Amino acid sequence: MLFWVSCLGIDALAAIGFVYPFFIMALSVSAGLSIGGVSGISRRIGAHGVEVAEILGISKSKNTLHHQ
Repeated sequence: MLFWVSCLGIDALAAIGFVYPFFIMALSVSAGLSIGGVSGISRRIGAHGVEVAEILGISKSKNTLHHQ
């Protein structure tokens, strides 16, 4: 990908280099929150708290759909 961006010029390559760390940080935070949400739901199901797990699942899916 960087080869094709480099064909656009030095400014485009610098823009990718500037934005890439922020993009990776956003992906990391998103993955961490997703893993945490699934972990919380799984722990509730394991503790036989299915009703609470359903509520958590619904609120997690609403948050996921809201941020897309």
